[in-house]
This record gives sequence, C-alpha cells and structure tokens, in this order.
Amino acid sequence: ACQFLVPCDEQQVILALESDGYRLRADGTKYHDYQRDELLRKFFDIVVRMDPVPFSDLTDYAATLAGQIGLDAGEARELAYLVAASNPRQVKQLLNAYKVAIERVRQSQTAPERMLPEDAHMPQKNRTLMALVALRETTPSVYDWLAQDFSKVAELRKDNSEISGIADRIVRMARSILTRAGEISPVTAEYLIAGRYE
Repeated sequence: ACQFLVPCDEQQVILALESDGYRLRADGTKYHDYQRDELLRKFFDIVVRMDPVPFSDLTDYAATLAGQIGLDAGEARELAYLVAASNPRQVKQLLNAYKVAIERVRQSQTAPERMLPEDAHMPQKNRTLMALVALRETTPSVYDWLAQDFSKVAELRKDNSEISGIADRIVRMARSILTRAGEISPVTAEYLIAGRYE
C-alpha cells in the first residue's frame, strides 16, 4: 500500500475545501464545516501539527524580506503588525502588495496626467496606504465596501457595527486592522482609492 506525506497549511486546506462557502441546510445547520477536526480527518489519517511561528519571528522575517525587495524594514514590521500576520506566506503577500502599491502611487504622482497629488497634499500617506493594503489583502469585502465611501470608516470603527452581507468575523478583523493602524487620513485614503493605487 502507498502512503503519502502531505505537508500543508491546514488553514489553506480548509479554505480550499470550503471555497463554496458555508452553505446551510434547511434546518439551519452548516455542511462543509471543515473547521471541525473530525471532518478534516476524512482526508488525512494522521495529522502532525507544527507549532505556530512566533509573531516576533514573522516581524523579523518581514524586515528581512523588506531589505530584499527594497522596502523600509520598519514599515514592513508595521504591516505585519497591522494584520497580526500568522504565517510567512501572508507576510510575503502583504509586502509584495505594498511594494506594488507604493510604485503605483509614485507613477500616478509623476505621470503627466497626475492622478494623485504630491505627498504634501496627502497627510499620513504611508500609514494610510499600509492600512488600505492591509484591508484590501486581508478583508477584501470590507475594503470594497469602504472604497465606495471611505467616510464609512467611522461607522466601521464602532464596536457594534455590522455590514450587511459581510460575516461578523471579517468585520471584526477589519476593525482590528483599523485599530492597530491608529490615525489614518480619510482625505489621503480618498485620493489613493480614487487614484486607483491598487
């Protein structure tokens, strides 16, 4: 008999298996709820878990990776902190998205048609851009909701806010990002979103 060793990220496996979302039966119970261990075991006989990567190691990794791709190490650490990064793949994805966003902003500021104003007219540009990238990459449904009208950010920051059609867990994650980001500029956010920095 053949035996296979499959190294994988459990959360990624769960996301792939649940790609159709949580569907509800007529009685209101979920099916395809692979968050429960016994359902994942249908695919794997023996599960060997590795300890999670310590957060300090992930921020160190962010700083190291930033040096390799030409980003500021402090900003890279801050970006990992904003989303409470949980794995190296997420750190790399965020830093790559941030690098692309910075370049797009620079091009939009220097292009003849100047889709974005100079930095002097965009207060807290880097911090706001980091928050937008963190939201877009981590909670895209909330980002899309905010992109329609960024003044709704005050509503989102309230502890009891709900967004129709978006899971509470995702809303809480977005609120957490905004809390960690602290003060960001709504004016700059509007400029960046309208200038299609992404």
